[in-house]
Amino acid sequence: MSLPLDLPTMRGNDNLPDQLYAILSRAIIEGRFRPGDRIQPDEIAAHFEVSKIPVREALRSLEANGWINIRPRRGVYVQEHTAEELSNLYETRFIMEPQLARLAAERRNQGHLAKIKASMRQSLEALKRESSMELAESNQAFHAACAEAAGNAYAAKIIRDIEVRLQWYYSQVPIERTRQTLKEHEMILSAIEARDGKGAEEATLLHLEATRRTALSRLSEES
Repeated sequence: MSLPLDLPTMRGNDNLPDQLYAILSRAIIEGRFRPGDRIQPDEIAAHFEVSKIPVREALRSLEANGWINIRPRRGVYVQEHTAEELSNLYETRFIMEPQLARLAAERRNQGHLAKIKASMRQSLEALKRESSMELAESNQAFHAACAEAAGNAYAAKIIRDIEVRLQWYYSQVPIERTRQTLKEHEMILSAIEARDGKGAEEATLLHLEATRRTALSRLSEES
């Protein structure tokens, strides 16, 4: 396919592979590249007026993070999203996040609370602008901050990676569902702030089930 005409421009020549990665991954999340679309590396290099070397590096990173498939002698294609992928992501979330929320309520400090609240302010600002991409990013920040408050750096990294993978599923969420998501986040935060481990765990379970339904709906729309 031809490149979308509204791709952002790059900022100077610093770290070209990282800039290209950020631009292309965002274009995939926002649906400017759709699942199954073919990406032409030569077109990317020409569009951004760069050599093929940073393009290849960016594509390798995109493949490593599950956004594209590089098929030798066949081309580069945007990763298809599947029910199996979604099931695996949510299975991991259900195993980890409720317990992490309980631990966050027990271990959190004022710095952790400030970070969680900052992510919620970002969500409110994004909601005012009705920016689905910013909402997806602030949602990721909320869950990462809650995981960090549990005091387990390894678990927090896993949650951050999962939330990045889920951004595509949340990028087209109706605004009304987003408002409900923020209410669910408020319930989780209130329990963590009150050091109510059981309440934080239960609120997280309810939130995960609701967002799983949202993600399934997004997947069915693309089928």
